[in-house]
Amino acid sequence: MLPQLLIQISLTGLPENLPPPGRIMSVLFFMLIWLLSSMLHLLGRYQRSKEHNAQLKVEKSNAELSWLKAQINPHFLFNSLNSIYSLALTQSRHTADAVVKLSDIMRYVTQEAHEDWVPLEKELAYITNYVELQQLRCNEKLLLRFEKHGDAAPFKIAPLLLISFIENAFKYGVSNHHSSSIAIVIKIRERQLEMQVENKIVHSFSENGTATGINNTKQRLQLQYPGRHEINTNCLRGYYQVNLKLFL
Repeated sequence: MLPQLLIQISLTGLPENLPPPGRIMSVLFFMLIWLLSSMLHLLGRYQRSKEHNAQLKVEKSNAELSWLKAQINPHFLFNSLNSIYSLALTQSRHTADAVVKLSDIMRYVTQEAHEDWVPLEKELAYITNYVELQQLRCNEKLLLRFEKHGDAAPFKIAPLLLISFIENAFKYGVSNHHSSSIAIVIKIRERQLEMQVENKIVHSFSENGTATGINNTKQRLQLQYPGRHEINTNCLRGYYQVNLKLFL
C-alpha cells in the first residue's frame, strides 16, 4: 500500500492544503520504515548474489549496498526529514516539493536501480533530486553550482554510478561553521558523458572515515566500462576535484 502511495505522491504531488505537521511527520515516519525494510531486502539480495552470481553482479550489489547504507542514516535521512518538518511548521510552499523529491529518491533506489542499465535521463533526475534535497538542508554558507548540459534521452548508464562522487562532495565539503563551495557540471555530447565535481575541503578523510563508495565505483568502472572511461582525482589549493569521462 505504501509504495503505491509514494508513487502516487511522486506523480501528482501533494495537495495545496497540506495537513498539519503531525500528519506530515506520520507520513515521513512510514516512509522511513519502508526504506529500512527495503534495506533489509537488499541485504538479503546481496548475500544470495555472493553465492551464485558472477563478479560483476557482486560488485554492483556491493556498490548498491554501500550507497544505501550511507544514505539510510541520521546524517542524510533524518536531516532531510527535519528539514521537511521545519518547512511544514512554517507552512512553506516548498514542503510538498521536498516530500516528492525524497519519495522519488527512495523509489528510484529501491525499485529501479537494480537493473543492469537504466535510462540516463532517470539517473540524472535522481541526481538532481539528491542535490536539491541536500541544498535544502544546508545553510546559507554553501555556494552551490549545479549544471547539466546535453541530451541524455538516447543513452543508458549503469545505475548509481555517478552518485558517490557527488555524495563525497557534500560529505567532506559542507560545514555549518565555515563557508563551503561545491561545483557539479555534467555534459553529454557525441556519446560521451563528462562530469566535473569540485568541493572546498572542510573535513579530512580521517574525520569522516574512508571513501568506500568511491572505491567501489572505481571497481565498477573497471568492470562495466573497461577501456571506455577516464577518471582523475586530485587535491589542489584546498579543493578536491574529480574529472570523469564516460563513453556511453
